[in-house]
Amino acid sequence: AASIISPSVHTATILDDDGTPDLDFASATGSTSETVSPANVVLVLTNPSQSDITFDYDVQDAGAEEAGSPDDYDFADASGVTFASGTTIMTINPVINDDAVAEGNEDFTITLTAATGADLVGDTVHTHTITDDEGAPTIYFQASSSSANENVGTHDIVVEMSGLSGSNVVWSIARSGTATEGGGNDYTDNGLTYTLAAGSTLQTV
Repeated sequence: AASIISPSVHTATILDDDGTPDLDFASATGSTSETVSPANVVLVLTNPSQSDITFDYDVQDAGAEEAGSPDDYDFADASGVTFASGTTIMTINPVINDDAVAEGNEDFTITLTAATGADLVGDTVHTHTITDDEGAPTIYFQASSSSANENVGTHDIVVEMSGLSGSNVVWSIARSGTATEGGGNDYTDNGLTYTLAAGSTLQTV
């Protein structure tokens, strides 16, 4: 009969050939309508890890305002965010705030700044666009006609806009009729071009 002698135990090591995973955004750009919240921003690993991976990111306004009035979105810098072990996809979720202001599409950026257990490679900056759902407002006179005695002094004509704008609106008038504009004539006005300030809907000519 055979006898067991030393060494009687053999240890075999499986050498990992996957390497440290790379971490980045699934896409360098993305967009969300301001009527949809939250947004989904996807991060990916090239291969799963047996242990949790942590990472940090910074958030910057790029037209959209995180601390505006009102806020366009709510999403702050973060550190130590966990990418769960065994997974290769996760999402982070900026809150998108709807408003009634016509301001056009606006952006913010998210930048991966550090990671533990993964290398930052590829699309480490994601630019996200908040798609404005308000159309351009219309501008019009509050009344189609008015009158005033010639001794009244100042006669106000009110111009109104159908909604708020996030930027100044420049608009113009054209003169016509039998009255003559200019000093010493029938009337004077403030010119042909006017600016309605952002956030306002009324202006007097």
